[in-house]
Parts: sequence; structure tokens; C-alpha cells
Amino acid sequence: MGRKVGGWANFVQNHFMRTQIVAIVVSVLFSALAPSSALAAEEFWDPNGTVVGTSVSGNWDLVTSNWTATIDSGISNAWTQGDDANFALAGTYTVTLTAPIMVGNLTATGTAGGLTLAGDAVNNLTLGPTSAFNVTNSSRTVTVSAPMVGTGSLTKSGNGTLTLSGANTYSGGTFLSSGNGLIGIAVNTVSGGGVITSSALGTGPITVNVAG
Repeated sequence: MGRKVGGWANFVQNHFMRTQIVAIVVSVLFSALAPSSALAAEEFWDPNGTVVGTSVSGNWDLVTSNWTATIDSGISNAWTQGDDANFALAGTYTVTLTAPIMVGNLTATGTAGGLTLAGDAVNNLTLGPTSAFNVTNSSRTVTVSAPMVGTGSLTKSGNGTLTLSGANTYSGGTFLSSGNGLIGIAVNTVSGGGVITSSALGTGPITVNVAG
């Protein structure tokens, strides 16, 4: 009888250990497969620190404290790769990439002037997986002459105009959802889905979704 009890105890112990091992393996797998909870932070261009106003030309790199966590707060920090970039348009100015930059989304607000993002083949702009560039005001233009690269896509939104003039190679496709659209390209038809062709739009599908 004692042998039977001992055998049963061993069976229960072994079964419990196997159950624990399976639970640990499943937990590790779910942790590896689950999407990251980290979200891109909002950063606001503000190279003049405590001076009021943010429509100021400057260099976009990884070490200079040209960004704030809230608009025109005066508390500056350096750019964090993959964050969302925000620019206020209160005048005409140029932001020059002096390092390779990774950006999630880009938003340009304001009612005066315009913004140019300049760069070169080395100091280029890597898009996120699904980057959205939003130019909010219909009378404003953001020009991106810095080459845009990577496997991500670009969606243009907002009522303003986005001009792409760089030697772009991003491959995730280009999507036009609203606004005055993209300049420097050939548009055959816009209403109801059109055909857009341009080397400035990188590679991949090009989709137009504009009412009218």
C-alpha cells in the first residue's frame, strides 16, 4: 500500500512540475509575440528654448536640445528616434537634418509661413511602419527635400500641402487621404481614385482617397 501511495505522490509531483513548465513556456511565448506597449511620444520643435515662438530654423540631430514635450514650454530635450514630430507654422523656416532621423508621424499646425525639411543621402528621414504627415491648414505647405527611406508607408492628411522633392526610396506605399495633396507629381485623376506617378513617392502602391 505504501508503494502505491508513493507512486501516486510521484505522479502528482511530476504532473505538477510539467504543468509549471508548460505555463512558463506559454508565458514566454506570449511575451515575445505580444506587441510592444511603448508608444511614440509627442515632441515639439523649439530650438530657441525659453524665447517665445518656435518657427525658427535649426539643425535636427540626436544631441541638440531642440525639442520640448509640450509646445513652446521652454524645457528642451534632444530628439528621441521614432517619436512624433510637431512643428508650428508662424513663419517660413528650414529644419536641416544633420543626422539620420527616424520619425513616427509629423504634424504641422499654424496659419503663416511654411516649413522645409532639408537633408541629404546620409542625413535622411526614415519613416515609421505607417507614418502620417498632417499639414492642418489649407494655406500652408510643408516641403520635404530630405530623402525619405525605409520600409514604412506615408499617408498625407490635413487640408494643407505636402511637397516631396527628395530622392525618396521608402517602399511601403503612399496614401493621400485629404487636403491639397502632393506637389511635384503627375496626377491623372483624383476623384474616385486616381493614378499618381513620381520618383519622389518612393516605391510600393499609391492610393488616392479624396472626395470630390
